Amino acid sequence: GVGIVWSISYFAQEQELAGLVTLGGAFMTAWFIAGAIRVIPEWEKALVLRLGRFVGLRGPGLFFVIPVLEVTRRVDTRILTYDIPAQQVITKDNVPVFINGVLYFRVTNVGDAVMKVQDYIYAISQYAQTALRDVIGGMTLDELLSEREKIGQMLLIGFRGLTADAADATRQQIAAGEV
Repeated sequence: GVGIVWSISYFAQEQELAGLVTLGGAFMTAWFIAGAIRVIPEWEKALVLRLGRFVGLRGPGLFFVIPVLEVTRRVDTRILTYDIPAQQVITKDNVPVFINGVLYFRVTNVGDAVMKVQDYIYAISQYAQTALRDVIGGMTLDELLSEREKIGQMLLIGFRGLTADAADATRQQIAAGEV
Protein backbone atom coordinates (compact mmCIF):
# COMPACT_ATOMS: atom_id res chain seq x y z
CA GLY A 1 0.00 0.00 0.00
CA VAL A 2 2.71 2.56 0.84
CA GLY A 3 4.64 2.01 -2.39
CA ILE A 4 1.54 2.62 -4.54
CA VAL A 5 0.69 5.92 -2.76
CA TRP A 6 4.26 7.10 -3.15
CA SER A 7 4.21 6.27 -6.90
CA ILE A 8 0.96 8.13 -7.47
CA SER A 9 2.26 11.13 -5.52
CA TYR A 10 5.54 11.13 -7.48
CA PHE A 11 3.62 10.84 -10.77
CA ALA A 12 1.39 13.82 -9.80
CA GLN A 13 4.47 15.93 -8.97
CA GLU A 14 6.00 15.06 -12.35
CA GLN A 15 2.83 16.14 -14.15
CA GLU A 16 2.71 19.38 -12.14
CA LEU A 17 6.35 20.11 -13.02
CA ALA A 18 5.69 19.34 -16.70
CA GLY A 19 2.70 21.72 -16.62
CA LEU A 20 4.85 24.49 -15.14
CA VAL A 21 7.55 23.97 -17.75
CA THR A 22 4.93 24.06 -20.52
CA LEU A 23 3.38 27.21 -19.04
CA GLY A 24 6.81 28.82 -18.76
CA GLY A 25 7.61 27.89 -22.36
CA ALA A 26 4.32 29.33 -23.56
CA PHE A 27 4.99 32.55 -21.62
CA MET A 28 8.51 32.87 -23.09
CA THR A 29 7.18 32.25 -26.62
CA ALA A 30 4.49 34.91 -26.17
CA TRP A 31 7.10 37.35 -24.80
CA PHE A 32 9.41 36.64 -27.75
CA ILE A 33 6.65 37.19 -30.32
CA ALA A 34 5.40 40.35 -28.60
CA GLY A 35 8.95 41.71 -28.49
CA ALA A 36 9.48 40.97 -32.17
CA ILE A 37 6.51 42.92 -33.51
CA ARG A 38 6.91 46.62 -34.28
CA VAL A 39 4.39 49.02 -35.79
CA ILE A 40 5.65 52.31 -37.18
CA PRO A 41 3.22 55.08 -38.21
CA GLU A 42 3.16 56.42 -41.76
CA TRP A 43 5.27 59.49 -40.88
CA GLU A 44 8.13 57.61 -39.20
CA LYS A 45 10.97 55.33 -40.23
CA ALA A 46 12.81 52.89 -37.99
CA LEU A 47 16.55 52.39 -38.09
CA VAL A 48 17.40 48.79 -37.12
CA LEU A 49 20.70 47.85 -35.45
CA ARG A 50 21.63 44.20 -34.93
CA LEU A 51 24.27 43.78 -32.23
CA GLY A 52 25.20 47.43 -32.79
CA ARG A 53 25.61 47.17 -36.57
CA PHE A 54 23.31 48.91 -39.04
CA VAL A 55 20.97 46.39 -40.70
CA GLY A 56 18.57 48.69 -42.54
CA LEU A 57 15.54 50.92 -42.42
CA ARG A 58 12.07 49.60 -41.82
CA GLY A 59 8.59 51.01 -41.87
CA PRO A 60 6.15 52.45 -42.06
CA GLY A 61 3.79 49.68 -41.07
CA LEU A 62 4.24 46.31 -39.41
CA PHE A 63 7.63 44.61 -39.28
CA PHE A 64 9.52 42.16 -37.12
CA VAL A 65 12.83 42.37 -35.24
CA ILE A 66 14.82 39.77 -33.36
CA PRO A 67 14.30 40.56 -29.65
CA VAL A 68 17.46 41.14 -27.62
CA LEU A 69 19.65 41.11 -30.77
CA GLU A 70 18.04 44.01 -32.65
CA VAL A 71 17.09 47.47 -31.47
CA THR A 72 15.19 50.15 -33.35
CA ARG A 73 15.41 53.93 -33.33
CA ARG A 74 12.39 55.81 -34.63
CA VAL A 75 12.79 59.02 -36.65
CA ASP A 76 10.00 61.40 -37.58
CA THR A 77 10.13 62.24 -41.31
CA ARG A 78 7.50 64.99 -41.23
CA ILE A 79 8.42 68.66 -41.40
CA LEU A 80 9.61 69.61 -37.94
CA THR A 81 9.73 73.11 -36.50
CA TYR A 82 12.44 74.54 -34.34
CA ASP A 83 12.01 77.82 -32.50
CA ILE A 84 15.24 79.79 -32.58
CA PRO A 85 15.24 81.43 -29.14
CA ALA A 86 15.51 85.20 -28.75
CA GLN A 87 19.10 86.36 -28.53
CA GLN A 88 20.96 89.61 -28.58
CA VAL A 89 22.93 90.31 -31.75
CA ILE A 90 25.12 93.29 -32.62
CA THR A 91 24.37 94.62 -36.12
CA LYS A 92 26.98 95.87 -38.59
CA ASP A 93 26.50 99.44 -37.33
CA ASN A 94 26.98 98.37 -33.67
CA VAL A 95 23.33 98.45 -32.61
CA PRO A 96 22.27 95.66 -30.24
CA VAL A 97 19.00 93.97 -31.26
CA PHE A 98 17.06 91.05 -29.87
CA ILE A 99 16.07 88.60 -32.57
CA ASN A 100 14.35 85.23 -32.77
CA GLY A 101 13.18 82.99 -35.57
CA VAL A 102 11.73 79.67 -36.60
CA LEU A 103 13.20 76.92 -38.74
CA TYR A 104 11.25 74.24 -40.60
CA PHE A 105 13.14 71.09 -41.57
CA ARG A 106 12.67 67.40 -42.21
CA VAL A 107 14.92 64.36 -42.30
CA THR A 108 15.30 62.89 -45.77
CA ASN A 109 18.05 60.35 -45.04
CA VAL A 110 17.23 58.64 -41.77
CA GLY A 111 20.28 56.37 -41.67
CA ASP A 112 22.80 59.20 -42.04
CA ALA A 113 20.93 61.50 -39.66
CA VAL A 114 21.07 58.95 -36.85
CA MET A 115 24.41 57.25 -37.49
CA LYS A 116 26.63 60.15 -38.57
CA VAL A 117 25.43 62.87 -36.19
CA GLN A 118 25.10 62.26 -32.46
CA ASP A 119 21.97 64.41 -32.07
CA TYR A 120 20.81 65.80 -35.41
CA ILE A 121 18.05 67.99 -33.94
CA TYR A 122 20.51 69.66 -31.57
CA ALA A 123 23.02 70.09 -34.41
CA ILE A 124 20.44 71.78 -36.63
CA SER A 125 19.30 74.01 -33.77
CA GLN A 126 22.84 75.16 -33.01
CA TYR A 127 23.54 75.82 -36.67
CA ALA A 128 20.28 77.79 -36.98
CA GLN A 129 21.23 80.04 -34.06
CA THR A 130 24.72 80.60 -35.45
CA ALA A 131 23.42 81.34 -38.95
CA LEU A 132 20.88 83.81 -37.59
CA ARG A 133 23.60 85.65 -35.63
CA ASP A 134 25.89 85.70 -38.68
CA VAL A 135 23.26 87.05 -41.07
CA ILE A 136 21.98 89.71 -38.67
CA GLY A 137 25.52 90.67 -37.65
CA GLY A 138 26.34 91.43 -41.28
CA MET A 139 23.44 93.86 -41.73
CA THR A 140 22.75 97.39 -40.56
CA LEU A 141 19.71 98.24 -38.45
CA ASP A 142 18.00 99.89 -41.45
CA GLU A 143 18.50 96.77 -43.57
CA LEU A 144 17.28 94.61 -40.72
CA LEU A 145 14.06 96.59 -40.36
CA SER A 146 13.32 97.02 -44.07
CA GLU A 147 14.46 93.78 -45.70
CA ARG A 148 12.89 90.96 -43.78
CA GLU A 149 12.36 88.86 -46.91
CA LYS A 150 16.03 89.24 -47.83
CA ILE A 151 17.03 88.00 -44.36
CA GLY A 152 14.79 84.96 -44.78
CA GLN A 153 16.33 84.22 -48.18
CA MET A 154 19.88 84.62 -46.82
CA LEU A 155 19.07 82.24 -43.96
CA LEU A 156 17.55 79.73 -46.36
CA ILE A 157 20.63 79.88 -48.59
CA GLY A 158 22.83 79.36 -45.52
CA PHE A 159 20.76 76.42 -44.33
CA ARG A 160 20.75 74.83 -47.78
CA GLY A 161 24.52 75.25 -47.78
CA LEU A 162 24.53 73.37 -44.50
CA THR A 163 22.65 70.47 -46.06
CA ALA A 164 24.96 70.43 -49.07
CA ASP A 165 28.28 70.80 -47.23
CA ALA A 166 28.89 70.62 -43.51
CA ALA A 167 25.92 68.47 -42.61
CA ASP A 168 25.94 66.35 -45.73
CA ALA A 169 25.84 63.44 -43.33
CA THR A 170 22.46 64.44 -41.96
CA ARG A 171 20.70 65.03 -45.29
CA GLN A 172 18.27 67.44 -43.67
CA GLN A 173 15.93 69.22 -46.00
CA ILE A 174 15.39 72.80 -44.91
CA ALA A 175 11.89 73.85 -45.89
CA ALA A 176 12.02 77.46 -44.70
CA GLY A 177 13.56 79.81 -42.24
CA GLU A 178 11.98 82.97 -40.94
CA VAL A 179 12.97 85.82 -38.68
